[in-house]
Amino acid sequence: MRAARASGPPTPTSSPTTTPAPSAVAAPPRVAYAPVFHPGVTDIAAAQPISLGLSEEHTGADIVIQFVTTATITGVVSDPSGVLPPQLSVSLVPAGGQAELLSGAGLRGLTTSPGPDGRYVFSGVAPGSYTVKARTGAAGGGRGLATPSTLPAMWANADVAINGRDVDVPLTLQRGV
Repeated sequence: MRAARASGPPTPTSSPTTTPAPSAVAAPPRVAYAPVFHPGVTDIAAAQPISLGLSEEHTGADIVIQFVTTATITGVVSDPSGVLPPQLSVSLVPAGGQAELLSGAGLRGLTTSPGPDGRYVFSGVAPGSYTVKARTGAAGGGRGLATPSTLPAMWANADVAINGRDVDVPLTLQRGV
């Protein structure tokens, strides 16, 4: 009887042993318009092609713009030596064989420069498969620089699947070939 009373709700003659924690207010989900592919999917890996002949019309390929829950990708780029190299950039690009299709549609990805501590952030990322890439050197492998870098090329990458939840993606640089 005492065990049942102790585990049940407090009665006027008993007092609770712990104070319940205040409930945290959940932040509203972040939403944005996402690229939509036939048959109404936001991940290009799930898209289906539509074959058309010369002057041919196709019905039933209506595509509706969709609001999707977006995510934030954060992380820290680190170097085994403990010192981040100059000219470091981090890119978020679509992953998979369909990435070329997205690039052709003008959806090439995002690029940012990490802070001095190596932290980077990509916000508003739509659901899908991506690769987070870090690399040293200027765009184009250093072409066009007045003084080419004598430092070795460094890189790191990680594949990530986004489904509306924020993710942390740490990257550790390694020497290029």
